[in-house]
Amino acid sequence: MCAVSEDGGILDAPSIKDLRTATSIHVLAFSSKGALLVNESEGTFDFETWERVHEHGTRICRGSAGQEVSGEDVMMSQGSMEGFVREVFKEKAAKDQTWGKG
Repeated sequence: MCAVSEDGGILDAPSIKDLRTATSIHVLAFSSKGALLVNESEGTFDFETWERVHEHGTRICRGSAGQEVSGEDVMMSQGSMEGFVREVFKEKAAKDQTWGKG
């Protein structure tokens, strides 16, 4: 989720206060191949603003080669949410396939 502030800035993980003062709020979700699966928006915005939000969401969720994307508390591996999720599942699969203590 992100919000567009009154000055046109895009806010990641907006606070309740940010949401109350935002001109628009957007939720985007992408498939593992990068296809847009969910696009929920509300508020006042034009197509140019939506395109900026879409590009921003793509960078956050999918990242790009060599790009580091950081959240509030965690640095995501491989520069994207997708990379982070892949690493978590990779570690889980490796742990589940080992014998002995778990």
